[in-house]
Amino acid sequence: MITGFNVLRLDGTGLNGSGPLLSIKFKAKKVGKVTFRPGDCTLGDSDGIELPSVVPNLEIEIVEELPMPEADIFAGPKEDVNMDGKINILDLIVVTKYFGEPITENNQRADVNGDRVINILDLVAVANAF
Repeated sequence: MITGFNVLRLDGTGLNGSGPLLSIKFKAKKVGKVTFRPGDCTLGDSDGIELPSVVPNLEIEIVEELPMPEADIFAGPKEDVNMDGKINILDLIVVTKYFGEPITENNQRADVNGDRVINILDLVAVANAF
């Protein structure tokens, strides 16, 4: 259970428009459906005035990890993302291309460290290997 979580933006520009306000990363313990109930959520403007808000419950379906397609079975090092037999700048380019994207069958090799997120840790793993 996550409790006592606060988000604050101090630069004075505030937030406007649409898009994510908060993302939560977690590791599932098992496959199945779960309902995320955020509970009380208070939003306010830059003057400290409370803004009306409704935070809905979210149903999340945890599925099995994606199987690796037969064509992507590769016996070389995981840092050789493009599977060309060399670890170099071209592998960094592939990781950068998919940086921050959800894992799919097409980009799962860019998740070099296998944490199900394509991020700076994957770039560092590739960079350290050449």
